[in-house]
Amino acid sequence: KKLIFGFLSLMLITIPLSAQDAKSELKEAEKAFSRYNLDPQNNKGELKTAQEAIDRALSSSEGQALAKAWITKGDVYNEIATQIITIRQLNMGDEAELPQVDNPPLHAMQAYVNGLEKAEKKFETKDALKGLQMVQPNLSNFGVFKYEASEFEAAYEDFQAVLAAHETLKAAGEASSLDDPEELKN
Repeated sequence: KKLIFGFLSLMLITIPLSAQDAKSELKEAEKAFSRYNLDPQNNKGELKTAQEAIDRALSSSEGQALAKAWITKGDVYNEIATQIITIRQLNMGDEAELPQVDNPPLHAMQAYVNGLEKAEKKFETKDALKGLQMVQPNLSNFGVFKYEASEFEAAYEDFQAVLAAHETLKAAGEASSLDDPEELKN
């Protein structure tokens, strides 16, 4: 009886702590991302801190239930993608200074879709849809990079994600980067 009681007590203590951990990791990610956005040039390390904290927050079922956590992940990973694109197009900067993530715009897109599915409040839905709009050009650019490197399957995956984001946005009555028929054809 003592063993069962001890086990149940431990469970009751552990469950709220893990929920608290997810929320505290989410807050840490949001703060680090805000510090990064205040001065991206001098606060590059904050982007990595934000990425690591949001990944920890989403490693628990409590974190995965929060739309805000998914949207924050989308924002962080989309910014990583934006920085990689900027470095490659302008040939200024060093990708090694950024968090090392495989295909960040695809992670961002999936995070926004998860955030949209988990959204309970109107502003969460709006933020997830806005994120999908912002990630479309990054997905397209990454697809072009991969196509130029003859990584056709990976390029197809990114282009397919651009189309999936377009369909989700259109279903919600929002604007998409593929609204222009020429862009859609391209």
